[in-house]
This record gives sequence, structure tokens and C-alpha cells, in this order.
Amino acid sequence: MKRLFLTSIFSVFVISSFSQINESISIKIGYPIAVGNNFLNNKDSDLKYKGIIDIGIDYSFYKMKNLEFGILFNATFLNLEISDANLMMLTPKLKMDYIINHNNMEIKPQISFGYSNWRLRQSDYQIGEGDEEMTIEGIKENYNGLSMKFANKISFNKNKRINWYFEISYEFSRLEKPNNDIVDNNYNRNLQLFYPSIGVIWNFKN
Repeated sequence: MKRLFLTSIFSVFVISSFSQINESISIKIGYPIAVGNNFLNNKDSDLKYKGIIDIGIDYSFYKMKNLEFGILFNATFLNLEISDANLMMLTPKLKMDYIINHNNMEIKPQISFGYSNWRLRQSDYQIGEGDEEMTIEGIKENYNGLSMKFANKISFNKNKRINWYFEISYEFSRLEKPNNDIVDNNYNRNLQLFYPSIGVIWNFKN
């Protein structure tokens, strides 16, 4: 599934790069906020991941009336302060926007669907003192899943080639079960994130 999805995105990107239907590209920066009750935001303990930053690229390559189609790529970073563990999520997606124009303002509700790869990293650390000091081996774990995202963009001065926008989005990811039988599969694998973001759009057609 992973290879098929990534191959599809790559094929779409290559085709659009050689076509004359390029519409716009945007870069955004957001703040990821874990919601729900899962290992990202465990309501029963202090083991909660705090957002660091989300960086996204949004490329629209085809427009049909009020609809835009394209691809997204996000890199999201979180940190578990109590253990200094870092979590990075990479999510390539296919997306569709619906364009609503109002005076000089443009509103874009968006839905996207794709693949998510979660990478948990923790460096080696030491415990104890003196002769009892010992090094605990760090963690390097990868988890895969599917991801769906709902977003809404609001931009002004839509007729300019470059303009700023504000975005609110919600993302839902479902992790696959780990292949390792040692890992407990009973934890909640439904992960939810909320993002307020700001970005800049470059419109090729203007």
C-alpha cells in the first residue's frame, strides 16, 4: 500500500511538472496540537506529546471551475518532554480544494487523504551514579498508517501573484498494527491533531 501510494503521488507530480496546468504552490508553518485520548495525548498520565512545528507544502496542479486538485506534504514534529523523546510524522497526500470567492477574499475548504509515517527517536541516556551508572539504549521505532485531513484556508488579495493565508485544519491518522509481537496492540491507534497555520501562496496564473 505504501509503495503504491507514493508511486501514485510521484507519477502525478511528474505529469503535472511537464504540463501547462500548474496553478499554485504554497508553503505553510503551523503548530501541531494533539487531541483525543491516545498515546499522543494520554489523559490519564503526564505522557503527552507537545507540538514543536508543522511544515507543509501544498501544490495545486489542476483547476476545474471551483475545484482544485493537487498534492500535499507535511512534516510534523512533537516532543515528549518527560523522556526527551522526539516524534516526527511525514504525510504525503492527495488533496481537493473547493474555492469560494467573496469580494477580495478567497475561502478554500480542503479534504486530503494519504499515507503517514511516524518516526519515534530517543537518544541513549544514563541512569544511576558512580559504580551504579548505566547507559540505557535509545529508541528508534517506525510506525505506518493512513491519514485524512480536513482544512479551511482564508486568503486576501487573491488577485495578486503572492499572498498570505490563514489555515485551520484537523488530521486523523490510523496506525497499522506493529509486526513485533512484543508490542502491545491494545493502545488507541487512532491519532488526532489540530493545526492553526499561516502560509504564503504563489499563484502561477496571475
